[in-house]
Amino acid sequence: MAKSKSMKAIIGNLTKDRVIAKRDGTFSIRRGYFYRHGMSAERFASGVMLALQRGGLDVDLVDSHDMWNPWPRDSYFEAIVRVTENPQDPRLRGILPP
Repeated sequence: MAKSKSMKAIIGNLTKDRVIAKRDGTFSIRRGYFYRHGMSAERFASGVMLALQRGGLDVDLVDSHDMWNPWPRDSYFEAIVRVTENPQDPRLRGILPP
């Protein structure tokens, strides 16, 4: 949980609903929607990447997708990223797996 909270702090004001730290060292960042309003999974992923780079992290985009579900289930955009910086960097303490 500390990993997800640290990543949320770095992302900042980017609209996100959920940040999940996975065991393989990747992070899943999700944003729910009811209407797309011109947004796409690629556009959301580029916003996530830009926010993380502005936060001083080097990240690779692993995947992005649009998980559309018929109402009443939730639909969301998801970007999966991996931090590629040196794991010994003190800024990354609490974010990267040991």
